[in-house]
Amino acid sequence: MTTPLLVLSDIHGNLEALDAVLADAAQAGCAGTICLGDLVGYGASPGDVLDRIRDLTPRWNLRGNHDRVCAGITTAALFSPVARTAIEWTRDQLRPAQLAYLAALTPGPVRVDDGLTLCHGAPHDEDLYMVDSADARMGFQADPARVILHGHTHIPTVFRLYDRAIYDETPSRRVRWTIQIDEASRWLVNPGSVGQPRDGDPRAAYALMDVEGRTIELRRVAYDVTRAQQRIRAAGLPDILARRLATGD
Repeated sequence: MTTPLLVLSDIHGNLEALDAVLADAAQAGCAGTICLGDLVGYGASPGDVLDRIRDLTPRWNLRGNHDRVCAGITTAALFSPVARTAIEWTRDQLRPAQLAYLAALTPGPVRVDDGLTLCHGAPHDEDLYMVDSADARMGFQADPARVILHGHTHIPTVFRLYDRAIYDETPSRRVRWTIQIDEASRWLVNPGSVGQPRDGDPRAAYALMDVEGRTIELRRVAYDVTRAQQRIRAAGLPDILARRLATGD
């Protein structure tokens, strides 16, 4: 593998998960970072997460729906009561400079080049959840890039378009899984969530993208879930946000 790019999504204020991912990825000597959105919301360490990401100086740093609402760009009207409570608490914890950082995040989609597009939800709608083959087809139709990276669902997924057919090539509970980007296919890849996985696997999820080697490696890493839960409970946030970290749902 040549020097890869670190791909992060849906950190959601979970410092313990982010630190575990950064430690795991350090051995790869990443050449840069891509953030696909939702740095904050749900977790109890939003300020520390923002400071970590700012220090990484990501090459591309997209906003997610929680980032957008926390920054006051849109309202929390469409959020669930739990998500609304968490984002309102988050807003109160952040310094003005941190809120300004969130407000300045880049809206998706971002067309890096003919081979790569980045978005939070979908290329045609930053709030759309792409979870199945029908959603993937809409994403492929909306953007012609060979590789589309997205987040938002908190579930690692890999969809391949080949000769008009879409194949679900999502790995199942693997620590590492490498995708070879071939010339005959197009790819829609979600690295999963760093801070709040929802695929039944509580380990933090992220990816390494080797542009020259044409590979994307999906990774999972265990982190101190108990400490992250303690922070959530100490903050007085809804307990479901702590409980779900242990089960990854």
